[in-house]
Amino acid sequence: MNYKMKETLGLGSFAKVVRGVPLDENREEVTDEEVAIKIYEKRKLCPVNRDTVKREIQSLRKVRHKNLVSLLQTVSTTTHVYLVMTFGGGCSLEKRLASWTD
Repeated sequence: MNYKMKETLGLGSFAKVVRGVPLDENREEVTDEEVAIKIYEKRKLCPVNRDTVKREIQSLRKVRHKNLVSLLQTVSTTTHVYLVMTFGGGCSLEKRLASWTD
């Protein structure tokens, strides 16, 4: 499936996360479905970090729970690795937990 990348949701040392919208066969947005796309630049990953990304993918493939983000698809190009995941509402777990303690 193809996706249109929208705004950046988060930025880390090795990856950024953007909101994505699936595109249908006519390349039209399917707006009732949103995904989060985590994008790794391969040139920024040392061998140890590449192994960490591989383990992350392996772990996400094994985990299935209604309250957790699920991995839908992985795409690897010569320059990037894309992890397409269910969209968790645009809030990090850290922020969500902090709001519960207030």
